[in-house]
Amino acid sequence: MRHPALLVIDVQKFYTTPGLRTYIDDCEPVIERINRLIAAFERKRFPVIYIQHMYRADGADAGRMWDYTGTRKPSSFITGTDIVDYADSLHQIKNRFEIDKHRYSSFKQTELDQLLKSEHIDTVVVTGFMTNFCCETTAREAHDLDYYVYFLSDATSCPFNLVGVERDRVKEVVHASLAAGFAIIKSTDEYLEILAKN
Repeated sequence: MRHPALLVIDVQKFYTTPGLRTYIDDCEPVIERINRLIAAFERKRFPVIYIQHMYRADGADAGRMWDYTGTRKPSSFITGTDIVDYADSLHQIKNRFEIDKHRYSSFKQTELDQLLKSEHIDTVVVTGFMTNFCCETTAREAHDLDYYVYFLSDATSCPFNLVGVERDRVKEVVHASLAAGFAIIKSTDEYLEILAKN
């Protein structure tokens, strides 16, 4: 029997506001699936952990996030701005855990690992935005911290061509890479069937 926690990563207005370069045009169907998962975890009384990406306005906690090429770029996700708020359509349960992060990984310089251990969690279920940045990085680090990892193929997403490669191709490569040694790839429906038996 597994003891899972649902990770809801970066379901924020930065990705769900039309007109932004980072807008994810299939965000609403993805959020609908995440909401189904949240409801299922709540019924089972398994932890739901909401994770938000944000930085101080001076960028002091951003590290190399915005100057990884050696040239500093303007930072986004500024703490206290509307853009870091949860998406309007995301269901926020009363008894939730929340983590603020400043890196792609939800574990790096956060209390997530300690929280999971305190709740006796051995399995994380990765959902949210973006597939190939924060979700993938979190899944890889969770594996290296010895958690079982489920990566839900239709409950993460990314902009259509943010990195010059179409979304479906990006997701296909991420899923194949993770499945080769880091995570179990399932659809939302497939995972809900597993959860129902837990």
